[in-house]
Amino acid sequence: MPGGGGLGDPKTRDKASVVADVRNGMVSQEQARAIYGVGDLTPSSESPQKLKAEAQKALRVGELGHALALIDKAWRYSQASRR
Repeated sequence: MPGGGGLGDPKTRDKASVVADVRNGMVSQEQARAIYGVGDLTPSSESPQKLKAEAQKALRVGELGHALALIDKAWRYSQASRR
């Protein structure tokens, strides 16, 4: 639900999620800047390929939770760049 309350400090929200929300029309660029503190709405230097490589490294050392978070972030970046 747009405008719904969330958990935690909005300024710590993952940038990829904010970028995806802007591209999906859930929040405006102005809201992204004011609420989430995201000034640059272009995907960061964390390209999906780099995130996937980091996820593979995490899997090799048994960090499943970290690997899944990186894969999710890579997917969100790739979805945001398609819009």
